[in-house]
Amino acid sequence: MFDNLSFKAYGEKSFFSDICQIVVRGSNQVIITMPDESLKDEILKALSRSEYELESRVEGKNIHIKLGTTKKDIIEKATK
Repeated sequence: MFDNLSFKAYGEKSFFSDICQIVVRGSNQVIITMPDESLKDEILKALSRSEYELESRVEGKNIHIKLGTTKKDIIEKATK
């Protein structure tokens, strides 16, 4: 899900799987643990580029994400 999203970490292009721990909770919740809170803004920017509609909440080094539908699905419903 986040495999293709990249962000700048420590001066280099990085991917979620390289830097963060990702835990799936149930069918619509993901928790991303950052190694360093200084990466928060870059990670949130990358998440905003995701194809999914995401609700996020930051708690320390954790970003709690509630998954919605894809942005493509929202556009298709709006154009019907």
